[in-house]
Amino acid sequence: MQITDVTNPGLSGSSQQPVEKSSKEEFLQLLVAQLENQNPLEPQSGADFIAQLAQFASVEQSEETNTLLADMRAEQMAASSAALAGFVGKEASFRTDTLRLDDASAGVPDMNYELSASTPHAKAVVIDAEGNEVRSIDLGALPPGEHTVQWDGKDKLGQTVKDGDYRIEIRTEDAEGNESTVPANVTGVIDSLDFSQGFPMMRIGGALLAPADVLSIG
Repeated sequence: MQITDVTNPGLSGSSQQPVEKSSKEEFLQLLVAQLENQNPLEPQSGADFIAQLAQFASVEQSEETNTLLADMRAEQMAASSAALAGFVGKEASFRTDTLRLDDASAGVPDMNYELSASTPHAKAVVIDAEGNEVRSIDLGALPPGEHTVQWDGKDKLGQTVKDGDYRIEIRTEDAEGNESTVPANVTGVIDSLDFSQGFPMMRIGGALLAPADVLSIG
């Protein structure tokens, strides 16, 4: 005798795929099963039944809220992306000394920094995400004022670095040889927007930068 799967007559055996149910459907299914299998001599009290209906309404409202929030988030992302698109092609400055590279051969943004006093010796040190020194660029003696350092995206052996996060430290010395670190900012022309990570990032050459780090545009 052939037995048909009563849960889905159109499917049988290993070809049946599990059907995902929402929390609301699962709650309603459990409630109906409880009512069908309750003891007729000791039926569920009206108060308990009303409490379960209220719980069902709460679950339904929670699902509707989650759906609404997801829709609102999608709308905000779309509006934010449209606004950011207007910055493509403009020069920007970012309050960070860290670069996220996904193609160093495509170019690395400049780093700007300012010295309050002259220094007999300065250098730019490139550090990877593990804290290893990748490259040291000798900047020599510098006067006070604004300066720019350019890194070609290569390590100390002349090889193009792998994709990842890199921090660039500007280290200066005073007349006594004491070393200090000067804050640096990333600058460059925004080439495009990148959404490969699920959220918008601004691309400058082979680097990705967060819109939240923008200091100035224009």
